[in-house]
Amino acid sequence: LTRQPGDSQFRMARERASAGRKPAMMSLNAAAAEAIMGPAESMVVQQRYVTALAYLRLALRLDPARADAWVMVGDLLNLRGDATAARAAYGQVPKSSGQYLVAQAKLAWSYQKAGDRTRAVAVARAMIEADPGGVAGRLTLAEILRDGGAFEEAATVLTTLLESPDANAEWRVYSLRAENYRLAGRWTEAEKDLQTALALSPGQAEVQTALVDVALVGVHLLFPQV
Repeated sequence: LTRQPGDSQFRMARERASAGRKPAMMSLNAAAAEAIMGPAESMVVQQRYVTALAYLRLALRLDPARADAWVMVGDLLNLRGDATAARAAYGQVPKSSGQYLVAQAKLAWSYQKAGDRTRAVAVARAMIEADPGGVAGRLTLAEILRDGGAFEEAATVLTTLLESPDANAEWRVYSLRAENYRLAGRWTEAEKDLQTALALSPGQAEVQTALVDVALVGVHLLFPQV
């Protein structure tokens, strides 16, 4: 949590530990589903998606509350081009699950890729409401806004994230905001954020390249003849 203060799964784990709650004893069905998940993941790695989906369906028949299985089913259905069924799978993950925000982010992007930006933004905003102190919702919203060309709005969302009490001063957040500033033509702010990102994580090649590009644009704006 010191490294990732906005991570909802870590916060839930800390709350569980602080309350002294032990994990519930696994039922026979849940244990059988757990055993099936390994082969299912192996099939995904081997790109044997039909077999993987069969394993996952069996795991869910044994343990319908298996959130990670629902997320994987959604991913595989997306690969097969069945976005509607994929969304239904993501929707099976309850808010109480540590996988909830993961599933919701995938749901939001499913709508975005289908051209339904209104629903995509709505899902991302609902993620923020479900986990106000978290990072995932704001990052998802910012990336969707950027993908839709709303660079200024995306930068504003990232600013609220960086200024929040649980701010995660990670170089990637500054780099993402810098990209939105660059696309919005705000070169000075972009350069400042890239310098901050580089200070937080020296040696990041992509940040160094972006910083050079932004600096060159700034020189060209000052001296058009160059």
